[in-house]
Amino acid sequence: MYVQLNDLFQARSTLQSVIDNCREPDLVAQARQRLDAINASQVPRDQLVPGSDDITIPMPGGNGQ
Repeated sequence: MYVQLNDLFQARSTLQSVIDNCREPDLVAQARQRLDAINASQVPRDQLVPGSDDITIPMPGGNGQ
């Protein structure tokens, strides 16, 4: 559900909680598969191009710096 809402932080946290606390091996396996899928779909922060997410906002009266 959290993945559908694009709340990957909460999805990861919920799945990790199931993995850490659930005693049902089938549920743990499903949670681990889903968590692995989420993690595989994300670009690691160390692979991002520096400055690719920088935003420049012009300010009134600014000198361009």
